[in-house]
Order: sequence, then C-alpha cells, then structure tokens
Amino acid sequence: MKWFVMILLCGLMTAAPAQDAGPDDARVAAAGELLKALDMRQVLEGAMAVSFDTQLKANPALEPYRDVMLQWAKTYITWEAFEPKLLQLYAQSFTVEEMHDMIAFYTTPSGRKALTMLPELMQKGAEIGAGLAAEHQAELATMIEKRRAELEGK
Repeated sequence: MKWFVMILLCGLMTAAPAQDAGPDDARVAAAGELLKALDMRQVLEGAMAVSFDTQLKANPALEPYRDVMLQWAKTYITWEAFEPKLLQLYAQSFTVEEMHDMIAFYTTPSGRKALTMLPELMQKGAEIGAGLAAEHQAELATMIEKRRAELEGK
C-alpha cells in the first residue's frame, strides 16, 4: 500500500508541470491570427466605451467622471497589457483548427458585419438584461426575504 501511495504521489508531481506548460507555439500563433481577424484591439476599445456608457446610464452620478474613467482605461487597460493574456486564453480555449475556422468566418462579409455590430449588440443586450431585472426586482426582493427568514429560523 505504501508503494501505491508513493507511485501515486510521484505521478502527481510529474503531471503538475505538464499542466502548467502553456499552449504550444502553433496555438499561440493561430490565436494571434484570430485576434487580428477579430480586430480585437478595436473591439476592446469599443467594449470599454460601451461598458462605461452602460455604467453611466445605470448610475448618472458618475457622468462627471466619465473622462477620468476613460483615461484610467487608456492608461491601464491597454492592448499591450491585454494582448498576451488574450493570446494565452484563446490558445488554451481553442484548437488550431477551430481558430482557423473562426478566422475563415470573420474574414467573410458576414463575419465582418458581425464584428462591427458586436459592440452595439452587447450594449442592447445589456439594456435588455437590465430591463428584465428591473421588471422582476420585486420577485427578487421576495425571494431574498424568504431566504432571510429561512436563515434566521435555523
């Protein structure tokens, strides 16, 4: 039994570094091609603006700080800081073949249209979600109150 535990521990110790190894060069290169095809740098900048606009709609008191928020984003949420992390994320999430499939789509007219529409669709989707949440805020309050009563009863 001791030998089994020793072999198991050795196996776990040698398996861990393999999991820590990042994706291979081919995957990282394909991820770079995909990020270019997605115009990810522009998407990031557009998404940041949409995010701030959504926050400002939800909390108009932040409006005087919009320029400060944008300056913060331009200083710290830069493409140079984001790109290496996105490369790793995409390379770990998709195979080379999957990324090439996406590149093929996003370089078509339909894919280009999807990319240009994405920020607007994200904003409208966020507005739909906020509207649904607002419509059912009373139900959430009731559910929270019910859980509070349950927790106090224990």
